[in-house]
Amino acid sequence: KNIKRQEGLLASEHQAKSKIASELDQAKVANLNRIKTLRNKGEKLANDSSGSMNLSDLLKPSIYEQRGQLTSPVQGTIVQDFGLVTDERYKIRLSHKGWRYATAKGSTVSAIFEGTVLFADHVEGYGETIIVDHGDHYYSLYAQIARPKVKTGDSIKRGQVLAEAGPPDRKFGDGLYFEIRHFSEPENPGSWITKKGMHQASVANASDLITQEIGP
Repeated sequence: KNIKRQEGLLASEHQAKSKIASELDQAKVANLNRIKTLRNKGEKLANDSSGSMNLSDLLKPSIYEQRGQLTSPVQGTIVQDFGLVTDERYKIRLSHKGWRYATAKGSTVSAIFEGTVLFADHVEGYGETIIVDHGDHYYSLYAQIARPKVKTGDSIKRGQVLAEAGPPDRKFGDGLYFEIRHFSEPENPGSWITKKGMHQASVANASDLITQEIGP
């Protein structure tokens, strides 16, 4: 009887949470539609008024509106997932703040969204690194790269080639380390990349790959 009563409470709680989640999704869609409507009106106003450049800049699409619709930055396989991964050898849990891709040699690395190159230089432990500012305090980071094509201060477009996948990593080979951050907090790239992009870069068994040794 106690178990059945607990199951009933859990079912009620789950139903309440599902209702809240549904209401939030509906509110998000409504807000995005309002943003698009305001942008369309603003663009019309910009065309009919002076100072249109400033207004147009303010009305540029936000990366937040593209959440779940962004294209993967590189063609490859995700060999290290976001979040906590257990290292079987040392029996410790490691926190990964992004994705690590394994790619074919010379694969191109592209910007997931338009923005400005905030940083393009070498970082200890990351190798050659590019950080793009997408506005609204959202940033994407591309590390372990080679032959960068952009420099700090450059304005870039969505899909623009930033570099090539980097030199071989000891455990993962040629590849890319990729992060998305809001302010300084890392976000799961899986919430931002399209399902198609996820299929193009399927997640491998990260715990097995972490403990795999390649080379002497």
